[in-house]
Amino acid sequence: MREHNFSAMVIREISQSAMLICQNPACLCFTGYAAVDGRPRRIAEAAHVLPSGSKGPRASAASAHAQIAPASSANGLWLCKNCHSEIDGDPSRFPATELFKWKKNHQDLVSRIVGRDLEAALLNLRNDKR
Repeated sequence: MREHNFSAMVIREISQSAMLICQNPACLCFTGYAAVDGRPRRIAEAAHVLPSGSKGPRASAASAHAQIAPASSANGLWLCKNCHSEIDGDPSRFPATELFKWKKNHQDLVSRIVGRDLEAALLNLRNDKR
């Protein structure tokens, strides 16, 4: 599983703080749903900004962000599976500083739409999408 080194609690924290919305500002797709049996399902993953080991996408940026624990929610993004593959497949195009900016901007977006009706929230999402 690609989410290795994130505990179930951290994965839940990452997904909930993103409101189950992909944190790629060019995507912003909803990623959670209930299956026929009522159990929650998702089409997204908790993705590491900095790798959990010494190798992996953006490993060279780890020393600049040494205060961030690799298995913490601070190092996680909620990404749909397509965005996760794209971002990890081209780390020079998606540097750690950009991904941490996505996370911050997404938290700001979530703060703006929380408590709004669905139509207003969707309008905010549409306007925020690049």
